[in-house]
Amino acid sequence: MELFGVQAPYLEITLALWALALVYNCLPPLAAWLRACLVLRCMPGPPGGLMGQLKHFNDAKLGYHKIVCEWARQYGGIFRVRLANVNMVIVSDPRLVDSVIGRSAELEKSTSVFYDQFNVLAHEEEGSNLFTSRTNDWWRLIRKGLSPAFSANNLRKGFPEVQAVTNNVMRAMRKARGAPIPLEKAALCVTLDVIGRVGFQKDFGATAGFEAVIEGTAPPPAGPARRSMLIRTWDRVCEELGLKLSASGMAHDDFRKRMRALVNEVKARGEPKAEDQSIAGLLLKLKNPKTGEELPDDRLAAEFAVMYQGGTETTSLTTTWAIFMITQHPEVEKKVLAELDALGLLVTPERPNPRQMEWDDLGKLSYTNACIKESMRMLPALTGTNRMADHDIKLGGYVIPRNTMIWCNLNAMFSSPDIWDEPEKYRPERWESPGAEYLQSADANGALPGIKEPAKAAAEAIAVSADASAALSEDTDLGNEHRVRRFMPFSVGPRDCIGQNLAKVNYQTTVPMLLSNFSFKLAEEMGGYQGIRAGETIGIMPFTCRPAHGLKALWLPRLEFTGMLALRPAQGFQMHCIPRGPFDAVNLKGPTVGDRQAERIESSTSEKAV
Repeated sequence: MELFGVQAPYLEITLALWALALVYNCLPPLAAWLRACLVLRCMPGPPGGLMGQLKHFNDAKLGYHKIVCEWARQYGGIFRVRLANVNMVIVSDPRLVDSVIGRSAELEKSTSVFYDQFNVLAHEEEGSNLFTSRTNDWWRLIRKGLSPAFSANNLRKGFPEVQAVTNNVMRAMRKARGAPIPLEKAALCVTLDVIGRVGFQKDFGATAGFEAVIEGTAPPPAGPARRSMLIRTWDRVCEELGLKLSASGMAHDDFRKRMRALVNEVKARGEPKAEDQSIAGLLLKLKNPKTGEELPDDRLAAEFAVMYQGGTETTSLTTTWAIFMITQHPEVEKKVLAELDALGLLVTPERPNPRQMEWDDLGKLSYTNACIKESMRMLPALTGTNRMADHDIKLGGYVIPRNTMIWCNLNAMFSSPDIWDEPEKYRPERWESPGAEYLQSADANGALPGIKEPAKAAAEAIAVSADASAALSEDTDLGNEHRVRRFMPFSVGPRDCIGQNLAKVNYQTTVPMLLSNFSFKLAEEMGGYQGIRAGETIGIMPFTCRPAHGLKALWLPRLEFTGMLALRPAQGFQMHCIPRGPFDAVNLKGPTVGDRQAERIESSTSEKAV
């Protein structure tokens, strides 16, 4: 007998060795997975079939965020699900979430399921960036090095840029002459240009591109090439074999090229000055802790990219959801306009030229900021964050086996009736109470559904097995020094969002400026408030604008998958933006506050441009 040139008895020996190698490599992971499945069966959770609960997460119409919220109400603040071969524990109890991602937790992010696409521009050695890296020396170097870019003093310097960009988009909105426009696209353009100007001292022209689309001067988008079925089938085969990039792959490849081009452009400006605290400037100043050399270009490109990936659509959707929720509740909008009017910021027939918004106004718009917080609670742009148990741990009275993903779900936490009074109602007044973002004392010591031995679970952080018991005693002795948050849209702990301060300045400036200048009305085809809420869904976040009304990629091409899950309306926001003041929707004439102030702001900020 002979096979591939191997004759008996060597053939039997070869086959036996292959079988042993297969068993050696596959049996231990299989045994560990089966053990995890058996251990997790002690935890409550929804019933599932062969693929677990995967079908619910693929339901784009319903949106799995709604299903997870229902499960949390039914099974409590900690329960298990399975997505095919991925075991997952979903946590929505604030005390347990704090123990997983809080200041003393040491669990690392799970990049193999949701976050892996953030590594498309990763450093070749490590395959990660600030967002996905393990908490190692590289992560500490970049995290600490970038912190000054998001300080209050530096953001105050960049505040005029946020104003100028918002004024640009307001000019475009006015030129729509009351016709419905995609509001989420306008907000996305603002965010792209804010990050570009403040973080990289570069104007990407996203708001200018939006204005060109409104004016009808933008070149028409190229339509898809018409190809025969045979050619499409051949292309698909080549893509599967890795001989040709798919449409998504070509977009990723183009994105990498643009990021590297941005790195080259920034480096061509020369060595950054000592006072330069932009994202680009601070990254160029960093040195490899081992060699003392500057960061390589691929590492710089990865960090440039994650600043855009993590902060564009999340911030713009926060802006859009806030405007939507405020304008859909007339009693709330009336209070917001009264606050803007009291500060002299609102356009009225008697005050067609109100004063310019200032940095100090960000802290004075307390009710407007409460409305934004409430919209973030009801409609968080992101569903949460996750960690991976790289060893057996104990959480909420349950054993979490090794290699189980722990998903801290914000939607379930922010909508839980056990944590919030009337969570289904839009009540900005709830944020007027001091410490409203923290778990109240009665809830902090009480039992929440689904928690095994609640008194013990409230005291323990993460109980790890074997030799880590010493860390537990240090972890749990928090006493009254540590307050548990029930509202954490930017996460908490050492791995919280580094750019949250820039995001806050962005939407806390853009929302009141837009509301001061425009009244908003949903287009008829949106189906009103209920139509938007019924159609909301969690989608895989595209990096830039999706095609809508001729509005194509304003700066970067669309990426079909980047690993970020964002809550969005299924059909977008088509809204009439009607200027306030002595104008009518039919014959819109006269400048807005943005028109009158844009030239002055642009002239004052042009000296800072590089």
